[in-house]
Amino acid sequence: MAAITDLQRLPLNLPDFIALRECGMIYVDKTRQIASLAMMRRQYVFVRPRRFGKSLLISTFEALFSEGLKHFEGLAIQDVWREERCYNVVRLDFSTIRHFDSFESFTFQFERLLDNAFGKYGFNPQHGEDRLIHLEVDRWFKTQPRQSLVLLIDEYDAPLTAVIDTPELFKSVRRKLAAFYAVCKSNVAQLRFFFMTGITKFNQADSCSELDDLVDISIDPMYGDIVGVTELEIRKYFSPYLKDAAATLGLSEDGTLQKLRQYYGGYCFDEDASVHVYSPWSVLNFLARPYRGFRSYWIESGGQISLLCRYLKDHAERSPADYAVEKPLNYGEMLIPTGSEERQRDTALLTLAGYLTIKRRELNTFFLGYPNRELEEAMATTYSERLLEGRSIREIGA
Repeated sequence: MAAITDLQRLPLNLPDFIALRECGMIYVDKTRQIASLAMMRRQYVFVRPRRFGKSLLISTFEALFSEGLKHFEGLAIQDVWREERCYNVVRLDFSTIRHFDSFESFTFQFERLLDNAFGKYGFNPQHGEDRLIHLEVDRWFKTQPRQSLVLLIDEYDAPLTAVIDTPELFKSVRRKLAAFYAVCKSNVAQLRFFFMTGITKFNQADSCSELDDLVDISIDPMYGDIVGVTELEIRKYFSPYLKDAAATLGLSEDGTLQKLRQYYGGYCFDEDASVHVYSPWSVLNFLARPYRGFRSYWIESGGQISLLCRYLKDHAERSPADYAVEKPLNYGEMLIPTGSEERQRDTALLTLAGYLTIKRRELNTFFLGYPNRELEEAMATTYSERLLEGRSIREIGA
């Protein structure tokens, strides 16, 4: 076997498609599904847990629409993508706006983000105390040719989850975002493609009804593995690393994969309960340093899980032990967004956030449970600590 240093490098913590390709890192080819979305002239929203590959997905759309097939040599999309035109791509990463304690601070960060992103294509910001940036963006949109723009928004919900436990600030932020989304909706003729990601669903009637025309593909079986990594993909793309890990741990390859499945697999997000994926963050971290064993990488990357359970205790009077058995959830309840007048079931919230997953479906009922040992052990540890005071939803997606 080749020395591990001679292998294609693991794409750990690099959510930039072009950089990943230029550096010769492993790319798990999702481009056939990406092409099926990109060929449609529509607007989409897609929800997945943190560190599941949403930013890399956004970056791949950005590369495709801005530079065509330049960086896609050898990938599946080459066989199906026929569009030669390139577009102006505006990419907004709302995860950069999550640390603020006043509406003024949020407004400053939000306007700076829009100024920089739209400024690449001739947007001239007007500064002043009474500035209405959504009107400025609207005027700019109307100067653009039809079907000339691609708009990509990563973690649209980050500013909202940051202040959901501060009601007045939440309402102010929501109004500011709603005004921007209204501009996007009124100028849809200028958009060739619009794709937005998040970690949870906010009530559109309550927070951004301007986005009620978006196609939600979050539980569509066709895109159940557009992020995350399947077992087949682990065998195909990471086989040398799997062999190295097996040798390091004194296990067979199948035995190592079985351990991976137990600790990091088991996630299912689609409505047919048919597509299963592993946590890419945990898998890549394990393969990079198998001598550390099967650590809780996904949990460790997001802070103490006890903070999640404080939220659950405060809002639903539950403890982690309640989720040790499968929980039923009506299909319609999975679709109820956070912030609805009809409160979203905590099981639905936990599923969107990645702490629970769809185990099976019977008619219109999902049965939910822990996806793997990483989550099961983390929740058990939290339960033993009994730290169940109330906390915010932002701790789920931080």
